[in-house]
Amino acid sequence: MRDGVGFDKADGGYAISAWDAAWLRAAKARGLRTCVVLAMGADMEVADLCAQAVALAGAKDLVDAIELGNEPNNFGGWVKKHGGIWNGSAEGGVDAPWIKAHLAATNAVAEAVKQARPEVPVVGLGGVPPSNARCLRLGLSPAVDGVVEHPYSFCLTPELVPWNQGMAARDGLGSGDADGTLTGLLGWYFQQFRDSGRERQLWITEFGWTGFRHDLKNTGGLYAGFDERTQADFVARRHLLHLWSGAAVSIQYDLLDDYASDPHEAEANFGMLRGDYSRKPVWYATQRLCSLFAGAERDASTTVDVVAAPIHRAQKPAVQVADWDGSDLRGAAAPVALPFLRADQPGVRTLAVWSPLPPGGFAGRVCELRVAGWQGFASPVAIGLLSGRLTDVPVRADGEAQVLTLALDGEPLVVRAFR
Repeated sequence: MRDGVGFDKADGGYAISAWDAAWLRAAKARGLRTCVVLAMGADMEVADLCAQAVALAGAKDLVDAIELGNEPNNFGGWVKKHGGIWNGSAEGGVDAPWIKAHLAATNAVAEAVKQARPEVPVVGLGGVPPSNARCLRLGLSPAVDGVVEHPYSFCLTPELVPWNQGMAARDGLGSGDADGTLTGLLGWYFQQFRDSGRERQLWITEFGWTGFRHDLKNTGGLYAGFDERTQADFVARRHLLHLWSGAAVSIQYDLLDDYASDPHEAEANFGMLRGDYSRKPVWYATQRLCSLFAGAERDASTTVDVVAAPIHRAQKPAVQVADWDGSDLRGAAAPVALPFLRADQPGVRTLAVWSPLPPGGFAGRVCELRVAGWQGFASPVAIGLLSGRLTDVPVRADGEAQVLTLALDGEPLVVRAFR
């Protein structure tokens, strides 16, 4: 669980406010790990920021990880006070002054935390990909264990993000891959870490899709509104992509709808719970996801190839968004198949499989997948992550590999084979 806290003055320093300490205790009583966000304002003295962070570090029974700031390109007044633009560049293509100021504060606060509590994870930056890359190049302190990314897809399907190498003219550097895929962006981050000379974790502390209703006035923003079942489908797919790609943490935004689930407000409908605390489909999909994938990791011993996955010509993906700051963002068509395993379940092998086509009311599709590395595993079954439906999976041998035939009907499938 990730949230911010306020502070009270105490003994010449700071203490977590009583109200925030109460929700932290409630979270810990329910077995939740907590990532606490330190609000880093550009007008605050670095010494005060360090003192507040040390207060968080001292609350060992409440705080499991500390995140330094939140989206400095949007919040905290860094751009306004120091200058530059949101993507971290400034006139002439140089690094924006706000990048350097925020980086200096981040480094100082992280080092203060590590002096007080060396074992606590400290993560930060939290800007957009090009601004985070600039900070890594300028010199992020070794005290920062992980870099924070918020890979919202806004109006796109989970496999895509509005970042690609074609946006270099806008940002001063390209991010991700040429096609704007999520896996390309995450792989790009790990390469940035290697290029900076230090391996770090990647913490995804916000992502999600909203379910607001388009009306006569709210269709011009970044976000599109999706129905609740599509939200559940997208969130489950994204958690699986994060896990398979090696992200250390994947946190959906958010638990409870803001603004009482105002149907016309984009910011109001990201929750797993509606404003009246009733549960959306995404609650149950996440519950099932956690039960099936707790402790799972990428299975490097298994390879999966798509043998056949035909679609009608009317289903072939077109450009999802034309001219996003000079780039056309095109949809994907090939089924996604990600192999996983769990060390505590050596007799089980798992695939997560789905179709990345955008929702459009078409019937499902059938695909054939060639799976190599499942020698000795048989009797595959498929579990629907949204529906819970259990079905046997037809399988035939292809040398030492197996070919599975799956019907993809608008929800991720968890395919399990048994020793």
